[in-house]
Amino acid sequence: MVLAIIGLLAAMLLPALGRAKAAAQSAACKSNLRQLGIALTLYADEYAHYPYGADFHRGRLWYDSIEAFYGGAEKLLDCPSYKGPKGYIWQGNIIFYRGGSYGYNGFGSRSRTHLYFTTADVLGLGGDLPHDPGPNPLQPVRVSRVRVPSDMIAIADSMRTPWQTTTYLLTIADGLATDDQRHNHGSNVLFCDGHVELIDNDTLVAPVEEHRRRWNNDHRSHLEEEQPRR
Repeated sequence: MVLAIIGLLAAMLLPALGRAKAAAQSAACKSNLRQLGIALTLYADEYAHYPYGADFHRGRLWYDSIEAFYGGAEKLLDCPSYKGPKGYIWQGNIIFYRGGSYGYNGFGSRSRTHLYFTTADVLGLGGDLPHDPGPNPLQPVRVSRVRVPSDMIAIADSMRTPWQTTTYLLTIADGLATDDQRHNHGSNVLFCDGHVELIDNDTLVAPVEEHRRRWNNDHRSHLEEEQPRR
């Protein structure tokens, strides 16, 4: 009888303890993102533009560019609920992607069809600068191009590739997906004004006007430009 009562109490308490742990991890993740948001804002104020998603010419990613503004505190790049593998990018013989927890809205909804293929009309905060940028390199996205900072996604929980690694970019492209194992099927999202929201994963990538425009610096959905999914 005693063992039965103990088992019943454990069954009642364990879910509550699990929810409490998840809530604490989400709070810590939000704190990380707020501090990264401060660093991103300081960078933008200093240079009047946002960093590239990846600057292959210099061998650094977005979080390397803002590192001086968060004091090199690499723990800010680790969400406590992220248990997946780290992603890696090779530049010659050097691995320079040490992250995994967070991704950057580099391409906006243009990632639907142009992921890793940067065009001059990038809709996010900064595309990829190639190793050899040429005589007319891609210009970074100026702060003034972001029409509604309070409704513009900047950084959020990272996404998974089909190879079960994570990417340094946020995207709505086919083949990459949000991580349902974190934050109860949601993603913590930092916006350009510095506030953080927990957004349901399906809502985050939904092809709906009010959700899609949050990805783009001109605050338009560009749904009419997207190719239909097959």
